[in-house]
Amino acid sequence: MAIKDKEFFEGSGLQKIAPDAWKHNKAVHLASRGGMRAWVCRHIAAPLLLVLPDQRQARDFIGDAETLQVMGRKEILPEISFSEDNVRTEAQKIQRGHILERFRIQGGVLAATPPALLAPFSSGGDSFLFKIGDVVFRDRLLTWLDQRGYERSDLVWSPGQYIFRGSIVDVFSPTDIFPIRLEFFDDEVESIRTFQPDTQKSLEKLETASIRGLTASLETDLLKFMPNDLHILYFESKELDTTAENATWLWSNLEHGRQESIQ
Repeated sequence: MAIKDKEFFEGSGLQKIAPDAWKHNKAVHLASRGGMRAWVCRHIAAPLLLVLPDQRQARDFIGDAETLQVMGRKEILPEISFSEDNVRTEAQKIQRGHILERFRIQGGVLAATPPALLAPFSSGGDSFLFKIGDVVFRDRLLTWLDQRGYERSDLVWSPGQYIFRGSIVDVFSPTDIFPIRLEFFDDEVESIRTFQPDTQKSLEKLETASIRGLTASLETDLLKFMPNDLHILYFESKELDTTAENATWLWSNLEHGRQESIQ
């Protein structure tokens, strides 16, 4: 998404913005900071894409909106953290694709940075569905996880990992906020719970759950995941230009290096 190609409307209040400012390929730039940002934006019709310079500001905006109890459903599109762990990178791509798909269907508010919008994401992939009482066959589930790119780990703390101990299987699907813990009685699912990775303490009992495979197709067309009636707000336009240029340079060099390694 080329930020410098957009038309900008400078203003200090949304009440002064003409309806024409929301048309395609136009953007609104508001001079506001801190909690005032969420308050000023509280009456904008969703779906709304908020573009901020960095992840801290994106988290602060969503946190302020939650504290003020405004703007309805809201979510952050995470950036990809660079790692030599290929499983973690693929899981992050799936997670990002799932968030974009949810935004396209459900709308609401999506906060993102230029690097988050420019980084690759994946969509599709099959899912393993189950509910309490299902005869799943634990070995079949473990084989499915291996074939779908999951990594067996000593402790499940990041998306794309799983572990099994006796009758218990822990799995962290990239489409979930928390990992799930399955308890089996023979090959029957006896209980399903989410748990906190840091403390390993159970959080919520579930009746049904699903696990998304990591072998999905890579997507490059971000616009097809954007709702047709999308509104966009840019914050700190000069900083956005800088971070967008840096992200573009970084991903171009990574792709160039990947092509060279293939050859």
